[in-house]
Amino acid sequence: MDALLEVRELRVRFATAHDLLGRATAYHDAVRGVSLSVARGECLGIVGESGSGKTTVANAIVGLVEPSSGEIVYDGVPLPSLAGRERRLAGELLLVFQDPQGSLDPRMPVWAIVTEGLAIRGRLSRKALRRRAAELAEMVGLSGESLERYPHAFSGGQRQRIAIARALALEPQILVLDEPTSALDVSIQAQVLNLLLELQQRLGLTYVLVSHDISVIAHLSHRVAVMREGEVVEEGEATRVLTAPSHPYTRALVEAVPRVGQANDGAAT
Repeated sequence: MDALLEVRELRVRFATAHDLLGRATAYHDAVRGVSLSVARGECLGIVGESGSGKTTVANAIVGLVEPSSGEIVYDGVPLPSLAGRERRLAGELLLVFQDPQGSLDPRMPVWAIVTEGLAIRGRLSRKALRRRAAELAEMVGLSGESLERYPHAFSGGQRQRIAIARALALEPQILVLDEPTSALDVSIQAQVLNLLLELQQRLGLTYVLVSHDISVIAHLSHRVAVMREGEVVEEGEATRVLTAPSHPYTRALVEAVPRVGQANDGAAT
């Protein structure tokens, strides 16, 4: 199957020290030669401990971090570096953040948050934006009556649904999900994961799912890439990687989980 998204030999280096003139004198290689591909309609799970580089890869994909070298290719076309805002407004690649509360403007009503990207484009009237917000709210399991309220009035799970609706407003082909349930209560996590699975099937979305939690990765992913210290140490079909891992680091991650979920069709159900 042809790749919708490719990451080719991605390297990301951050300066960790500077001299008196502001010139970098020391560096940390957060990502070291990572190559990945994601087919249309697939979910690629990227798993690893804190500091493994998985979130840096996600940020590079959506243009929040500039690669030191390598390239991101979308639908056969290399994406320019430092075009993050334009890339997100184009709506092809969008990020759903880990902390729903921190990613939502507390001064805006929900309908305006959900349709902010559409408003910036300037193609719809205020009435049309409100109508679209109601459609998106229904899609993610929120009531249309709640759209006049502000983020603080919602629970953590509801705020993540708002964040997902905001991403869907621009009709993306790919959603990059950065720890989308880690800030939520355990009882709410499964609801949000099931919503993401339903939306993927309904809309034909492609996901890049970043998480330290193997049970989350197992729930959605068709394929899994395991990262350690900035490198991919194992990659393959979710069922194989999560039930019969070949790399010692992957085995340690799997064994640390009391019970790993079954993968969905190739991935989890």
